[in-house]
Amino acid sequence: MPADLHSPWPLEADDLKQFLASAAEGADFRESLEELLCSLPLQRAEHLMLLLRHSRAAWLPLLRTRRGRALFIGNAFSGAGAGLALLGWEVVLRDESSSRLAFADARARGLKLPMQTELSDGERRLPHPDESFDLVVSERAVSVSAAELARVSRGEVVLVADNRYAYKRSTGVHGEFEVRRPGEYLKSLFSGEGKSLAEHSAELQRAGLVGLRPHALYPDSRDFTFCVSLGDSGPSLPLGPKERSNRLKMLAKGLGLFPHLTPSYALIAHKPRARLERPLSELLITEALGAGGSAAHELEHLVNTRASNALLLSEGARPLALHVPMESYQKRHMKRHLAALSELRDEFPWLPVPRSCGAIMMDGIWYTAEERLEGLTAGQICGDPRRVERMLRDVSLHLSKMTTRPATTFTERDCERLVGERVRRVVEKAKETSTIAALREMEWRAREALVGEVFPLVRSHGDLRSKHVQVDTQGGVLGYLDWGSTVEQDLPMFDLLHLIIHERKQESGVTPGEAWRLLEDSDGGLRPHERAALDSYASALELPARVVTAVERIYPLLVADVAERSWDYSRPDWVHRFFGI
Repeated sequence: MPADLHSPWPLEADDLKQFLASAAEGADFRESLEELLCSLPLQRAEHLMLLLRHSRAAWLPLLRTRRGRALFIGNAFSGAGAGLALLGWEVVLRDESSSRLAFADARARGLKLPMQTELSDGERRLPHPDESFDLVVSERAVSVSAAELARVSRGEVVLVADNRYAYKRSTGVHGEFEVRRPGEYLKSLFSGEGKSLAEHSAELQRAGLVGLRPHALYPDSRDFTFCVSLGDSGPSLPLGPKERSNRLKMLAKGLGLFPHLTPSYALIAHKPRARLERPLSELLITEALGAGGSAAHELEHLVNTRASNALLLSEGARPLALHVPMESYQKRHMKRHLAALSELRDEFPWLPVPRSCGAIMMDGIWYTAEERLEGLTAGQICGDPRRVERMLRDVSLHLSKMTTRPATTFTERDCERLVGERVRRVVEKAKETSTIAALREMEWRAREALVGEVFPLVRSHGDLRSKHVQVDTQGGVLGYLDWGSTVEQDLPMFDLLHLIIHERKQESGVTPGEAWRLLEDSDGGLRPHERAALDSYASALELPARVVTAVERIYPLLVADVAERSWDYSRPDWVHRFFGI
């Protein structure tokens, strides 16, 4: 945290000037936010996007307090307060930066959130009466003591804080973490800076709070995927084959070091006389089970998805997957997913997809529930050639049977719908002139190659990545998840290409562009089982070679279009940065 707490950190002094001027004139929040992100240097834009995610409040299903008044203390850019407001809490957001608060006010107006802001001058006593909030959240805020948090709460207190003994930290860019050097780590042990889990816990207990439930936000509170209980019960950290093969990690886990080395925490405690119910996660699961909800069902994993959903995975006689959208765009995405599951069962009854329990409204919270499939996500077998080969073989076979229009001549009208419209969506958000020119050339070359060719159209998943494919221990496909980006009649090949390219990206740590260019590398490019899956798919659909090549060449365009149709706001220069076009 910088010394000047009144600055708009992680931004610099003038970064918000144009955004706030546009907001004062009544500009659309989403459009103004995209302009702001495009105007920033990449590092600051990336850090801001991490802060803005509403699913920073993905720990919400762990609460035992129902909706009411919430006080959020921390960086006003944080999406945690906005996530609470979206799910029905009346939020007071408190920060020491007037610029960040002005941004939060614009967000509240633009998204119609029940949120007020208040400026702090760094005073240690909060300007609120005792027990005036049902929930108090402190997110990495160091200026307010636990005693003050406890004083103004009549229910629960959530303290999101760093661990003094963390072995790594987020760099401020999604998915990038720095492991601390031995000398730096040893220095932290004796510096007295920060607090350990025991010290955070003791501070909350001295403040008179009880029922402490500590959780790790893993891998880091700035960029976390899992909420992991550090107590005797609660959501756990999933351990796939790759994690189990890491002897050092498994040794540390066996020695009980995870709670002491994890980078950050979400500690939940409550006032002694607080009126509490069962955890929200239990209520959501029970409601989804309906008449069968009397049997014991527990929350096994709590996931903060990249799509800003809180994903609850239960275990029991009827294990479920619950999605709680924490962004308004994701609610639309989940509605499309539910409709697609029904459509797929009618169109392709042999295709393994989860059975849907539908959309549910419980205590003002809208969420979806579906059957939780057995097995692993394909991402957990990434890098295992034998099992990946089995997975790709199954996927190729399934996708090749999902035709929705028989082989017929591809027309100019088809090309406009499936290529031209996509180009316009992506070009509208592109910044670099070279990127726009490259996208236009892709469109021209696709028209030249595709129009007049005879081939079928298919039902596409739209965003098929490893995490959307459920497999058994040998790599055999058990089902396909997350159909919110599906297209009823689409170009063939894309889903399989996307899965193969994304799998190589995950395994090798390369950019999507580097993985995509493997398609053209005749020497060290695609592996035999990857090429075999593509060839098998093309052969089953009798795709002309020109069609296969054309779809491979416009892959960046197709991926960017999925992103623009799915994201809550556009990411700056995404196509240019990741594909180099």
